[in-house]
Amino acid sequence: MTNYIFNNNQGMEYTRDKTRFKVWAPTRDSIDLLLYNDYRYVRREKYRMTRVEGGFFETVVTGDLKGKFYTYLVNGKYEVTDPYSIACSINSKRSAIIDIRETDPSGFREQNVPFNPWKKALLYEVHIKDFSGDISSGTQHRGKFLGLIDEKSHFREAETGIRHLKDLGITHVHLMPIYDFLSVDEHEEYFFDDNNYNWGYDPELYNCIEGSYSTQPLEPANRIYEFKKMIQRLHSEGLSVVMDVVFNHTFRSHDSNFNILNPGYYFRMDQNNAFCNGSGCGNELASERKMVQNFIVDSLKYYMKEYKINGFRFDLMALIDKKTVYRIVKELREINPEVIIYGEPWYACESGLHYGELTVMGTQRGKEFSFFNDRFRDALKGDNDAGGLGYVQGAYHLKTEIETGISGSIDFDEYHSGFALEAKESINYFNSHDNLIIYDKLKMTMDYEWVEPASRMLASIIYMSLGIPFIHSGNEF
Repeated sequence: MTNYIFNNNQGMEYTRDKTRFKVWAPTRDSIDLLLYNDYRYVRREKYRMTRVEGGFFETVVTGDLKGKFYTYLVNGKYEVTDPYSIACSINSKRSAIIDIRETDPSGFREQNVPFNPWKKALLYEVHIKDFSGDISSGTQHRGKFLGLIDEKSHFREAETGIRHLKDLGITHVHLMPIYDFLSVDEHEEYFFDDNNYNWGYDPELYNCIEGSYSTQPLEPANRIYEFKKMIQRLHSEGLSVVMDVVFNHTFRSHDSNFNILNPGYYFRMDQNNAFCNGSGCGNELASERKMVQNFIVDSLKYYMKEYKINGFRFDLMALIDKKTVYRIVKELREINPEVIIYGEPWYACESGLHYGELTVMGTQRGKEFSFFNDRFRDALKGDNDAGGLGYVQGAYHLKTEIETGISGSIDFDEYHSGFALEAKESINYFNSHDNLIIYDKLKMTMDYEWVEPASRMLASIIYMSLGIPFIHSGNEF
């Protein structure tokens, strides 16, 4: 497999005169390009792709293909979307051919991107649908990208939409997954169904935007336009934008486009040729393999350059090998020295990767990225889901752990020794989207009359500690 590996330009490259398609499938005998006038159609045109050096297949189709859809037919049997798709049909059925420049709102390329140094960040995690989905939000586009930046919305006397974000005094809006994911039906008529909700940690097409957050999910270019419009408006208020990315696993395993194009390469497999499951979601991406690493880096750089994203939060970051993470940090900082990069230094189950290669707590020391500080979190309020007590509930024997967290979790003195070399490596928080929110945790573990004072105490400690403070949407109330 080593002979096949080098940098490349995969995916669809559109011009009005012709469109080039290129895909990596070194172990497959044949790849055909299938072109559709409509994603719902069965009728299609088929073009045999040519095998070229490096294990790639490519073809060029002349004429203006904008508005058409495409897939790849592998060995004449298996039809898959393009892993490098930049646009797709509703519910990820087909990859879409668009002119990406036509998705730019007016002034998007020329906009001034806010300068918010990452070590001074104040992070605010938000789910697009949750933020404005309820009718009380008063927004015109409830639960959508445009709902987040509504200018005039309010609930009674309280401002909602972008004015609420601005009033918080935050620097970075951390968006829970906005790439294409499979666990919701994107059709507009199902958007508010009770069983049609998910956080989005089940990726399908990494470089495509989730359609359910668009006002026109049937139009592949519209979701891109509205996402860019949201970013542009946030930037205009001085707010940086962080993307939540999930490069530890995919929603599909054996039938994923990755695995059909190159079986067994993109995922870690055990000695019985079964999928390793360090993610707890059925598989784990083999980031240590060169073409997987290339894909991850290509995707992150694409979002920075095309969408002007200012940072990334990595789900189960431990499962991405250290060498890949260090490459990510190096190459992203070459684009923007103030890009913020942080993640979870843990994994769900035993990984197929050797422990010494995992990106666990301590591997960030001096490497210019940060970790969620679960030690400080648990010392503050106890465990995540049960009745364990923390300092704010009266577990005062945790005083040293609290002092260590307040000092940035660095090696402060012989009594206070942390995991960080510098305080900016510590993301300080008491809850994120996972597990119990702080209100429910405190209500479970102390008398109700003390819940609000304890919440205020937690927020005060987080914001006064050295390091980077992080709150989840709703914590401010």
